[in-house]
Amino acid sequence: MMRRIMVPLMVLVLVFGNCTKEAPTFPWNEGGYDAALSKAKADGDKLLMVEFSTDWCSWCKRLAKDTWPDAAVIAYASENLIALEVDAEKGDGIELAKKFHVGGFPTMVFVNTAGEEIDRIPGYLPADQMVLELTRIVNGTDTYPALKAKVENNPNDPALLIQLASKVEDMSGLSAAIDFWVKVPTLANSTVDQIFQANFKIAQMKVAEAGSPLPLREYIRMNADSPFIPEAYNGISGFYRKAKDADGEASALNEYVAFMESKNSASTQLYNGYAWRMTELGKNLEDALKKVDLGLKLMAEPIDSTAQAQVLDTKAEVLWKLGRIDDAVQVMERCIAMQPNDEYYLKQKAKFLSSGDTQPAS
Repeated sequence: MMRRIMVPLMVLVLVFGNCTKEAPTFPWNEGGYDAALSKAKADGDKLLMVEFSTDWCSWCKRLAKDTWPDAAVIAYASENLIALEVDAEKGDGIELAKKFHVGGFPTMVFVNTAGEEIDRIPGYLPADQMVLELTRIVNGTDTYPALKAKVENNPNDPALLIQLASKVEDMSGLSAAIDFWVKVPTLANSTVDQIFQANFKIAQMKVAEAGSPLPLREYIRMNADSPFIPEAYNGISGFYRKAKDADGEASALNEYVAFMESKNSASTQLYNGYAWRMTELGKNLEDALKKVDLGLKLMAEPIDSTAQAQVLDTKAEVLWKLGRIDDAVQVMERCIAMQPNDEYYLKQKAKFLSSGDTQPAS
């Protein structure tokens, strides 16, 4: 009996023993930037991909969870790239992030063996799109060197100038790209929208130089039909936000919402974002309550309960900031009924209740 059992057991060991082989993992290089660059040179002049991330970056974590473990991404990167993962807020990563003008995370910077950036991928991409972008960059399609060569051959092509300007701006900031933007409005073959875009970039540059949002206000006044006016308003509010001028920011955001309403382009997202920011600033709270209610009315049927709860959460926060604690609790109970397993809403309700009759801080 024992002999008859032993053979199948041996077969099972052989079969399942093979299953213990580890699945391929993304080929991150061990060591620092200099070592990775040397490896790229030694390994057939491959490109070095440096991923800049941080501990708190949720999209970085999603990349690590969904994109980098993908078999197609692993296979392509293993064959064509040297990859390095860098924490932009620790050790050598701090200076490296400054060197490559990295301001958002995640950012993947692609460096040739001379240590020169040729392209970058800002933000999260799912696996299929990541493979496409990696392939484009490795093949040298619309990278900085490729676009630079195209512009040198066609210096009066506004579309190419805009492509190159956008690439340089992504890599090194607006000031590095401004000469390309300045040329676009001077070309007879530039379209109206191309001129609108270039003049918007020029106005942005003037804001940085003057330390004032007035150039963007002038842009709005002089370019009433520009599709870049929403971005101009965002630039104005961003200026005040950076300056920590709450009154200026609140006023600019109010103007932006009014403009979008005048163009019949208001949305739930617009109203919700405005109302939430007003709770953070402690400004225009009665108006914020009206706007968030408009946002709720604009939600398309069938209404997604998760999305509705998020907007109701904003309404509850506005009510709480107005000192209407009972009303805030009632709205939050609706959120909890929609999303009973979401701890955030339970914490919000507890926050409201614990504040009692105390006026919330702005």
